[in-house]
Amino acid sequence: EFIRRRRAELGETVGKYADFAIMTAQNPGYEPLENIFRDIHVTLDPTGTPSADIPDRAEAIRFAFKMAQKGDYIAVIGKGQEDTEFVNGRYYPFSDKKEILEAARELGWSNTVNGTDN
Repeated sequence: EFIRRRRAELGETVGKYADFAIMTAQNPGYEPLENIFRDIHVTLDPTGTPSADIPDRAEAIRFAFKMAQKGDYIAVIGKGQEDTEFVNGRYYPFSDKKEILEAARELGWSNTVNGTDN
C-alpha cells in the first residue's frame, strides 16, 4: 500500500508542476511496468498534464531531449547515482548520467548539460 500511495503522490506532483510527463522504468523488480504506470496515472491524468509511457529508460531520456525546446528543463528523477537497473530478478548496468550526456551530445547540447547556454 505504501508504494501505491507514493506513486499516487508522484503522479499528483508531476501533474501539478510539469508541462509534460514521461513515465519509464526505475528498478521495477518483478512488477509489470503497466501496473506501475497505472498507479501513477490515477492521480496524474486528472491534472490534464500530457504524458507518455516509455518503458525503456534510455529511450525515455532521449525522447525527453528530442522534444525539449530552448528554455525547457528536463528532470530525470528516480535513480540518482545508481549504476544498475533491477528487472525480473537481475541487475543490468545502467547510468542516468551516461544516458543524459549521450543524448545531449547526440543533439549538440553538451554545453547546456554542463550548465552553460549554447
